[in-house]
Amino acid sequence: KTNTNWLSDEPLEEWAGVYRSPDGTLVLRLDRQGLKGALPAAFFQVPTISMIDLSYNKLSGSLPAEVGKCTGLERFDLMKNELSGQLPDTWQGLKCLKHLSLGQNAFEGELPASLCEADSLSFLGLEENRFSGPLPQNIGRLTQLKTLRLQSNQFSGQLPESLTQLAHLRIFMANDNRFTGDLPEHWEKMQRLEMLELQNNQLIGTLPASIGTLKKLWKIDMSGNRLTGQIPAEWTLMTKLENLCLNDNQLTGAIPGTLFANPNLTTLYLFNNRLTGAIPPEIGEALALENLGLSQNQLSGAIPPEIGLLQNLDFLNLGSNRLTGAIPPELGNCWALTSLTLSYNNLSGTLPPELGKLDALKKLYLRQNRLTGAIPPELGQLRHLQVLNLSDNQLNDTIPASLSLLPDLKECYLWNNQLTGTIPASEGAWARLEELSVGRNRLSGELPAALAEAQNLRILYLEENRFSGPLPEAWGKLAHLTLLSATKNNFSGSLPDAWSSMEALQKLFLGYNRLSGTLPASWSNLSNLTLLALHNNRLSGTLPPEWGNLGKLESLSLGCNSLSGPLPPEWGQMSRLRGLILMENQLTGTLPEEFARLSNLEELSLYQNRLYGYLPESWAAMSRLKVLMLTGNTLSGTLPESWSNMASLEMLYLPGNQFTGTIPASWGNFPCLKRLLLHMNQLTGAIPPELGNLSALEMLSLDGNQFSGAIPAELGNLSNLKYLYLRNNQFSG
Repeated sequence: KTNTNWLSDEPLEEWAGVYRSPDGTLVLRLDRQGLKGALPAAFFQVPTISMIDLSYNKLSGSLPAEVGKCTGLERFDLMKNELSGQLPDTWQGLKCLKHLSLGQNAFEGELPASLCEADSLSFLGLEENRFSGPLPQNIGRLTQLKTLRLQSNQFSGQLPESLTQLAHLRIFMANDNRFTGDLPEHWEKMQRLEMLELQNNQLIGTLPASIGTLKKLWKIDMSGNRLTGQIPAEWTLMTKLENLCLNDNQLTGAIPGTLFANPNLTTLYLFNNRLTGAIPPEIGEALALENLGLSQNQLSGAIPPEIGLLQNLDFLNLGSNRLTGAIPPELGNCWALTSLTLSYNNLSGTLPPELGKLDALKKLYLRQNRLTGAIPPELGQLRHLQVLNLSDNQLNDTIPASLSLLPDLKECYLWNNQLTGTIPASEGAWARLEELSVGRNRLSGELPAALAEAQNLRILYLEENRFSGPLPEAWGKLAHLTLLSATKNNFSGSLPDAWSSMEALQKLFLGYNRLSGTLPASWSNLSNLTLLALHNNRLSGTLPPEWGNLGKLESLSLGCNSLSGPLPPEWGQMSRLRGLILMENQLTGTLPEEFARLSNLEELSLYQNRLYGYLPESWAAMSRLKVLMLTGNTLSGTLPESWSNMASLEMLYLPGNQFTGTIPASWGNFPCLKRLLLHMNQLTGAIPPELGNLSALEMLSLDGNQFSGAIPAELGNLSNLKYLYLRNNQFSG
């Protein structure tokens, strides 16, 4: 019978969610009812209530102290509410309480000592709250406890020795807290313990050998602590152990070979420790092993061929060690492997074609070894492969066409090898490819237009090869491409107009090639472009005013070309621009006042052009400018006093122009200026003593002007000055 008589004068069993059990006790079940508000203290004063289940609601406020009056309470479940505050210290009378679940709330503070006097408890769930402080020293009084869930709180201090007296405990989860100190030494009485989770704390000291006597343990996770010492030999006696996670500690010594004699071991994570020695050949005995992580240690020697006996192995990571020798072909027998990582070792020899038999393999990482020879075409049989990383080796010969036809391949990294030939791109090639990195090889020939059919391609690295010929117009169809790096090749021809359709493009690197022709005005449609590098080519023509619409552009590098004409005032609209590099061209005209609107500009390099006119006073508004290079133009007029407002300026290069007048005294106010170069101009007058206030100045070059008068003594205050050039002036005194 259920109705809505709550807090009325009706009998309790008439209240909604209240039932009377056959033994006459009351049961309250209102879980998952969307209840809100505070817990009423009234019903905690009914001693005949045996169960209260209010879990999975939205109750808030604190837990009333009256809970201690429910002396007949056996099960109390408040899991997943919004309760907060400290627990009341009124638990000592709850001698019948067996199940207490307070997880996933916002309770805080230390656990009251009286909680450990509810000594019939078999389940105590306090996980995912904000409890803090040490565990009560009398926690050992909970002798009937079978499950203790303390994870994801802020508990601190050492684990009490009395904890290891809980002989009935089966599940102990205290991970993701702030426990410190050594682990208790004696665990022998906890013979029923099945699961021990202490990961992500701040525990120190060695692993207690006595844990090895716990024959029912199937899971141990102590990862993410500061544990030291060796893995105890006694731990190899736990024959029911399935999962052992000791990663992210500071363990040393060798891996005990007997550890692999356990017939039930499925997961062994020892990565990110300081383990040494060889991988034991006994590894071949762990026939149930599915996950093996030994990376980021100091393991040495060869990979034992016995590893090929592990036909249940799904995940294998031996990366970031000091392993040597060849990759054993026996690895091809681990037919269940989906992820294989051997990167960052000193492995040598050729890639075994037997790896092509790993039909389930999805990820293959062999980066940064000393592998030589050709890439086996048999790798093209890995029909489920999604990621292939062979970068930073010494592989040679061509890229097998079979790789380009892998139906699930998304990421292919072949960077920094000695590969030759071209990029294979037959019909249907690279169908699902998202990232291709073949930079720093010896690839040559023209880029295949057919690569435009790789419609999922997002990232493409081609830099430092020997590619030649034109940039393919067809690549304009790569609608998802965000990054293209093709620096330091031999590309020629013009910049393709069709590339203006690459709407997703964010970064384009084409420097150090032989590209010619003009800058396409249509590239102003690349609305997501943040970086464009076209320096050190043979580009000519004028700077397109339309590029001023590239509102997301942060870096534009066009230096060392043959560009001519004026600086477009429209480029002052590029409000996010941080770097503008235009040096060593044939630009003419004056410096646009509109550039003062480039409020985020940090570097402006215009040296070795044919610019003329004065320095705009308005540029003082570029408050983030750090580097300004105007050397080798025909600029004239006086030095603007207002430029001292450039509070971030570190390098100001103005040599080889036709500036006249004096150095403004206000220029002694630059707070960050490290280099001030004014040589080879027509400046006159005395050096202002205020320059002695430039506390960050490292270089001052005033050679080849017409300065006169005495050299101010205040220059002696420049404690960071390393270089001072004053030759060919008219100083006196």
